[in-house]
Amino acid sequence: MKNSGGNIVLLRDQLGHTSIETTALYTNLDRKEHKRVMQNISDSRKQKEVKI
Repeated sequence: MKNSGGNIVLLRDQLGHTSIETTALYTNLDRKEHKRVMQNISDSRKQKEVKI
């Protein structure tokens, strides 16, 4: 992620982490895995919105 110019603080906020160390685990993912993780987060948020 650092190599692609991503912002780890922004990612931390999107993932809802309180610790940057937790988010740092995601920075070692390859692009395909990162996309999958972010899609799962997006899907989870959409499901929560529908239930309200």
